[in-house]
Amino acid sequence: MSKRCDTMGGAPLKRDGLMYGGGRAKAGILDDQFCNAFAKEDLSRLPTLGHSPHPNIPDTSVATTGVGKLLSQLRCSVNITPLAKESQYEQDLE
Repeated sequence: MSKRCDTMGGAPLKRDGLMYGGGRAKAGILDDQFCNAFAKEDLSRLPTLGHSPHPNIPDTSVATTGVGKLLSQLRCSVNITPLAKESQYEQDLE
């Protein structure tokens, strides 16, 4: 089976060594993955780790100006993101 996208834009998915390209099968596979990733766990059985010998790290702050600056410094020739394009455009206006 080709790995090209179907008419809905999604590539075939693999489960238990088999490739599935049908919409219902792919929906079921994705639903199972989602449910497994976000399943509620019983937190009462987790062991207590006690006091850490390492210091806590400080809170991190991310500002749009900082992200824009970093994006504008990227040297991309292909697959540039719309945000990076916008950032470059705004920088060119200054």
